[in-house]
Amino acid sequence: GGTLDVQDDDPGMVYSGEWLADASPNAHGSHETWTNQSGASVYYDFQGVSKLLIFPMLQVIRFR
Repeated sequence: GGTLDVQDDDPGMVYSGEWLADASPNAHGSHETWTNQSGASVYYDFQGVSKLLIFPMLQVIRFR
């Protein structure tokens, strides 16, 4: 087994709606992708025997 670290700018991430990339030195990878659009979504296809997704919601969806 191993660990897969997927960043928000990974080519496998499929964003739907209006998303903006932003430099953020305190975020993992020093950047984040965010939206304030209702109904926006992101999809990442993962194949394996198990998966665990942990992220602070405020780093994924940030309201201004």
